[in-house]
Amino acid sequence: MLYWRKETEPLMQSWLADLTKSAMRRFSELNCLSRMTRAAFPQMVGGGNHCRLSLIGSEFKIVAFRSAQIVAFRSAKVASANATFAERKAIIFADLTIASQPIHERNATFAEPTGALENHATRLRRSPGRSPKVCRAAFTLVELLTVIAVIGVLMALILPAIQGARETARRMQCGSGMRQLGMALLNFELASKTFPSGAKTSTQLSSPERFFWSGAILPFVELAPLRASIDPDLSWKVPNSPNSKALQFMSPLFRCPSANAPLRIDHHVADRVPATYIACASGVLNRESGPGPLISDLDIDGVFYVDSQTRHADILDGTSTTVMIGEALFLRDISGPDYNHVVQLIDHWSIGSPEAGVNEVSEALGSTAAPINAWLNKSSFIEDVELSFASRHVGGAHVLYADGHLQFVDQNIDRDSWSALGTRDRLDSVQLE
Repeated sequence: MLYWRKETEPLMQSWLADLTKSAMRRFSELNCLSRMTRAAFPQMVGGGNHCRLSLIGSEFKIVAFRSAQIVAFRSAKVASANATFAERKAIIFADLTIASQPIHERNATFAEPTGALENHATRLRRSPGRSPKVCRAAFTLVELLTVIAVIGVLMALILPAIQGARETARRMQCGSGMRQLGMALLNFELASKTFPSGAKTSTQLSSPERFFWSGAILPFVELAPLRASIDPDLSWKVPNSPNSKALQFMSPLFRCPSANAPLRIDHHVADRVPATYIACASGVLNRESGPGPLISDLDIDGVFYVDSQTRHADILDGTSTTVMIGEALFLRDISGPDYNHVVQLIDHWSIGSPEAGVNEVSEALGSTAAPINAWLNKSSFIEDVELSFASRHVGGAHVLYADGHLQFVDQNIDRDSWSALGTRDRLDSVQLE
């Protein structure tokens, strides 16, 4: 066993350089090795030969076994210029002992090819006095681009599935809300012996002031205090009145989760809340302006119309094939002239309206005489779009029947069959799949 202190490092460095020949030649100071890991020294293993270096405090200690064989191995295996590839795969191992105060030994073993150590030595010879840099693995540009491409493909596959799942959830939530509205309408009929009026005309105010079916059922959707605050004979336009505040009340029951209508908008009343559900007034009328008959007429063929008082017994076509309410879209970006050359917008509202006159009953009422999702056809007449049942769900819209069941109706349904679903007493029953 041989001991030396740091003062003898140059001498021991010379011995080590001779021991490892090409792998450790010209390492000017043993301190260069300590800079690589501050405590890493090679040992050469082969044919039972063993050389161990350890660091304890400020002293270096080397223990050599069968040194004659080590020298023989060095001469035959490492230093030979004619060494084969397999022979040059000889590995130099290091046993590392790191001392703490008090002395506590922790051993670590690593292996490194001779060629790699030679590369370290070359760098140190080129840059004397500098600490060697640790080589770290990194991605090549091709590998990085490949990973990005794979991630892009996966995202392209996953995102549509996520969006589809979200739309399915919104569609289910929409149907659940419509069922609650249907139960409220049926409970209203049970309590009052008639369904609420589609758009009730005030006895004290001018005809444009209307109270809608959605306002009448408020007590049956746990909004009785809101209904009690409303005075149908008071104008909806009075600022800060109970009526105007009712139009500013936001309830998720009157809005489809998939709709992109604004949450609030100034339209005759400040901060008014749009709606996306309308009641069915007719199956044969699709006009609210020009020569009659119009959907604003009294006693027409649907369940809900102006000042209607329809009973369950009046639905002769069958409650399971007569539409009560359905989805509609609030589309402020679509406009056009009606038969009277008045520019109309696609707007729908809940509870009531100060401007639901003869040519504005589509704010709360619709018709199956207009095709589903008429807004998709750019050539559709503006009143077909106003009275159309429509949705942001792909392929059709939800409707709720007079018996309380919900159905998603395809937008490509036969026009005659769709028209028959909106009438209550024409005896034109339809069988849907």
